[in-house]
Amino acid sequence: MIKRGRFMYNTQERKGKRLFCQLGILFIIVICITGCQKSRGSKKVVNPSSLSTAQNIGKENPYDTTSTGVIKEIDLERNNITIFDIDKKRDITFLYSSATDIKDRYEKRLTMDQMEIGQIVDAYYYNTSKKMTLMNINKDSWDYSNVDRYTMEKTNRIIRLGEKNYQYDENLIISSGTELIDSIDLNQKDQLLVRGIGSKVYSICVTKGHGYIRLKNYNDFIGGTVEVGYGIIVPIVDNMLIVAREGAYCVRLENGDLKAEKNITLLRDEEITLDMAQYHKKEPKVGYVNFQIDPKGADLYINGKLKEYEDPVKLNYGKYEIKVTMTGYEDYEGILTIGGSTSTIIISLAEGSAKVKDNKSSSNSGTSASSGSSNNNSSGNHSDSNNNSSGEDSKNDSEHSTSIEDKDDSSSDNSSQSGTKKTDNAHKITIDAPKGAEVYLNGTLKGTVPVSFKKEIGTHTITLSQTGYTTRSYTVDVVDDGEDVILNFPEMTKTQ
Repeated sequence: MIKRGRFMYNTQERKGKRLFCQLGILFIIVICITGCQKSRGSKKVVNPSSLSTAQNIGKENPYDTTSTGVIKEIDLERNNITIFDIDKKRDITFLYSSATDIKDRYEKRLTMDQMEIGQIVDAYYYNTSKKMTLMNINKDSWDYSNVDRYTMEKTNRIIRLGEKNYQYDENLIISSGTELIDSIDLNQKDQLLVRGIGSKVYSICVTKGHGYIRLKNYNDFIGGTVEVGYGIIVPIVDNMLIVAREGAYCVRLENGDLKAEKNITLLRDEEITLDMAQYHKKEPKVGYVNFQIDPKGADLYINGKLKEYEDPVKLNYGKYEIKVTMTGYEDYEGILTIGGSTSTIIISLAEGSAKVKDNKSSSNSGTSASSGSSNNNSSGNHSDSNNNSSGEDSKNDSEHSTSIEDKDDSSSDNSSQSGTKKTDNAHKITIDAPKGAEVYLNGTLKGTVPVSFKKEIGTHTITLSQTGYTTRSYTVDVVDDGEDVILNFPEMTKTQ
């Protein structure tokens, strides 16, 4: 019985050990399977800044796609950023977060609110979700700031900066503040920030825009000049609107002895009205000139207008162009300076030459001429005693006297030709829209849309103004192609 009991006990013990081993093996198998599944379902987190693009593509990492493009919009509330991909030629909108790593071209960390529209960046993201994990300023990009002088050839899509030409295409991104604008909205008065890669420009940002200065009650200044700061000096004409860069300026108006100054601060796209009603011209000083011309019947022209001279001619103080003509005699041309109240001018025409004499008579207003000289001119000759009879009055007031001198034809011709603009009188510029807006060409009013005017060749600033709407200006290139120009601009925007 004892042997049998031992046998039964040994048999049960072996069965227990076998079961225990089987359970252990099963447990090990379960652990192995569970571990493999966990390994297969997990992703290794890698810092993208420590890996190259080649290392990230095709592996389990924080991004699977990269794009190089230009920032078009940043929405800080929705954590969205839109970039124009310069290779794919399309917009891509990404979702970013506080974990998105942003760096400049020198690896310095930035925040999204430090980024700007127009910057050229490299974006690293998941293609499916468009979640951005990394963004940095493109290291091959360049930027030119404070660009004051530039030219754009829109036909060939070339922009000239300094002495170098750069290409651009139809996808050029131009911004003013947070607003995207067209190239026609750029003005020569604007200051720009230009960005690109290599020889191509991808974005232009207006860092300093332009505003408008309208003059009011300024009739006495017409014919003079207006100066805005030190960069703008233009003639004063009727119904003018001046385009100037935003900033603080001293505006100076001058017409002869009449001068005025006003300090302004001009904001972007703002129109300022300067009322000059407090400034008036003083009553002009006048002089009376007795012309004695030989032979009698000769024609007298003053500033190109035929004048009767049987009686003394009334003229304001200043300079005048004089011309005397008669058939059979040589013409005389001279410059007459009026600086006294009364004077006598003697002009003798001859077949060989024209002779001129001035006989100056004094007055209480301080002319430097001999008194009573008008009674001594019948012979056509002057005497020294008559010219000197005024004594000290003539010496002290000589700078205010009336005199005449021969005209320098060569200098006159040169001055009249300087500053001329090429005009195509056979063709016109027509503006059809927006209807009702006043049109200013380089600050001079041309009429109300629809309007046509002579075609002037060159680059012009066309400004549109209408009550209740925001004033806008556009830069237009008018080429000498022998054709009419028809322009249609966007509708005006109502002021808030």
